[in-house]
Amino acid sequence: MDDFGKSLKNFSSQLEKAQSELSKMDGTHSYNLNEIFSPSFMTSHTHYNSFESFLRDCGITNQSEFDAYPDSQLDKKVNENTAFSSYEDMLNTAFKDYLSKRTGINFN
Repeated sequence: MDDFGKSLKNFSSQLEKAQSELSKMDGTHSYNLNEIFSPSFMTSHTHYNSFESFLRDCGITNQSEFDAYPDSQLDKKVNENTAFSSYEDMLNTAFKDYLSKRTGINFN
């Protein structure tokens, strides 16, 4: 098989993997924020080594505290301690990275 044939076969394998992962994510799902905000994402884009340590710094220790935490305070904390201007920006970027890692497709 020549180089083009090998490249085509590799590309086909990547597409199959992406299709398989995307079909697993089809529909409504709950995602673990510690998985979305992976340690590598957090150390690359924030002053924290984990999403949990970021939340602790906000005084958040459980889901109900996270749900009740004012959006404006969360945005301020994100703006002061990360490369992002808001929590929504940070979440969108983290989710794109998560999808890229799962599917092999660059969503950025």
